[in-house]
Amino acid sequence: MAKESRLSLHEPNLPSLWIESMAVSNSKFLGRVGVDFNQQYNAVIGGRGTGKSTILEYLRWCLCDQPAEIADLDLAPVQTRRKKLIDDTLQRFDGEVVAVFVLNAVRHIVKRSSRTQEILLKIGDADFMRATEQEVRNLFAVQAYSQKQLSSVGVRVDELRRFVELPIKQQLDQIRSDIRALEAKLRTAHRSLVRKREIEAEMAKHALEVNSLSKQLLALRKGLKGLSEADQLVIGQKADYDSEELIIEGFRNDMDRAKQSLATFVEEFSNRREKETPPDTVNKHLIASIQEKYSTKFWEIVAALYEVLVLFEPPSLAGLEDETARWAKLKVAFDKFYEEAKTRAKANQQQLDQIATVERRIAEIKRLQMTNGDALAALGDPETNYTELRRQWDTRHSEKLAIVDQQCQDFSSLSDGLIKADLAGGIDTEGIKQGLKIAFAGLNIKEQKIEELCQAIRASADPIPTWNGLLAELEELTLHNLASGDALPLTPAMDRCGFIPNEKIRLARGLDPSKWLALSLTELDFNPVFLYCTSKVTAEYIAFADASAGQQATALLTVLLNQPGAPLIIDQPEDDVDSKMSPEIVQQIWRAKSRRQLIFASHNANFVVNGDAELVICCDYVKAGDQTGGRIKALGAIDNVTIKEEITAVTEGGKEAFKLRKEKYGF
Repeated sequence: MAKESRLSLHEPNLPSLWIESMAVSNSKFLGRVGVDFNQQYNAVIGGRGTGKSTILEYLRWCLCDQPAEIADLDLAPVQTRRKKLIDDTLQRFDGEVVAVFVLNAVRHIVKRSSRTQEILLKIGDADFMRATEQEVRNLFAVQAYSQKQLSSVGVRVDELRRFVELPIKQQLDQIRSDIRALEAKLRTAHRSLVRKREIEAEMAKHALEVNSLSKQLLALRKGLKGLSEADQLVIGQKADYDSEELIIEGFRNDMDRAKQSLATFVEEFSNRREKETPPDTVNKHLIASIQEKYSTKFWEIVAALYEVLVLFEPPSLAGLEDETARWAKLKVAFDKFYEEAKTRAKANQQQLDQIATVERRIAEIKRLQMTNGDALAALGDPETNYTELRRQWDTRHSEKLAIVDQQCQDFSSLSDGLIKADLAGGIDTEGIKQGLKIAFAGLNIKEQKIEELCQAIRASADPIPTWNGLLAELEELTLHNLASGDALPLTPAMDRCGFIPNEKIRLARGLDPSKWLALSLTELDFNPVFLYCTSKVTAEYIAFADASAGQQATALLTVLLNQPGAPLIIDQPEDDVDSKMSPEIVQQIWRAKSRRQLIFASHNANFVVNGDAELVICCDYVKAGDQTGGRIKALGAIDNVTIKEEITAVTEGGKEAFKLRKEKYGF
């Protein structure tokens, strides 16, 4: 009775994520079929072509499982065969597949139509709703492998990486989502930072010009001849009145900006919708009371803001407007005296015209300076904001690195030491390389130099700071003003990769801030290096790709069986693994089925009988010898007489064949 895995003195642990059943409304080969699965280990047996693989593929299709997307054709036949199977055996018969799976005691039902490709999802007692393939996968990400697919994984880095990342998929998805959100914020913050730099450069240029113009104006006024002291005083006061006019204009701008900001804030919060108290709240009355008090306080604040807005209305500003009007009268009177003084100084007309030109230019620049000052105030402190966002960017990448590194260690442990997954030097620089090529396009930078930069990052013990150091050097070049004649900024990292001064000059001239920003927002990924242990005693390893297909598949199946999680579906695992490892695999199956549901199609008695399948599903032809139609002939536990007879016939070749082999073995 399989005391190792099917009998226990204590209540066993059972998987919390499992497939309860599958039903097919109509199909070419199996017709109408339904299967109720066991929560633990399910074995599907039957002769060749009796529908074992079809059942698994229907289940995978309904649950939207897909092989890892790849660029070449190594695993394309898997996808092609499945599509052909669905098209030929379901779509032409308007077949629908319904799968019921359980997530932490909550039943979920997926209906998928082969004709419309529509996917409907029902969660608990809720109604059916439309869903996408990705939404179903996000809820219930089964791990599934077709015939001999497991043995083809070992030579594919992306598939091996999928093994490592799948258990931490939700964490990685959240980090990647955070990185995408940070990318958007960094783009906005960088635009503000660049704008601030532009404004500051413009203000510095204007300050220099105003300094020169002011001295020119002073010299021109001193050079006026034949004017009375009163006229000289008036002409000399012109700059002061212009400055006062700009000061008052600045006050008005500040007031208008404050009013607009407050009005926007009040409008936004006035349109706030009251939040409803959830009906299933335990302390409903207390929560409702708290909500009421929050709401009351909120509207008190909004009412107070309305009162503040009243301060911007004309009656409240009457005293301020009176003072401004008094100054305006003084300005009008002064302008009259100024024009009269200029009229009396016709002998100095040329100088007066020059003075007028300089005064206008100074007034223009001061208005620009005032506008720029307002713009700077509106920008706030973009350096601090950008620096903080960049720190968060680096932190999220470091967290990703730490999570993947820990999972690599766990992955190695789950393989019982057969695989070593090492993240040292495993940073994926392909994205960096493409980013550098785009940024350097048209600047005559050889690809070898780009490769050397990537190699330096890969070889670094701490790749993130190394990459940031290179970005900092490139940014210094983008900010360098070649026209100034100053020496190029120091770039030790680029120097080590052989960049010469002419290349740096081309980068300083052609690598603008927008290109640099796009490069700096390259998301970093990490590719583990996989090794196969040929001797645990001497700790000898070879590249995982150099191990035999059987060794690779055995190691990966060991990981899958030691790994808790969603259901594991494999079609004929015996085709992949090393037959010498069968006893160890069997023991792993015993332990695995308390951690995850197993659904295997198999011809091998070791997997079915010695693995102690809780449920055996026996497939056969509807009519003996007629391969046009299949059926589920029987299902039950391996201690069921009918099931034992089917297992004997299918996996052992019948009783006589089994006895004959036993006699020849001599035990």
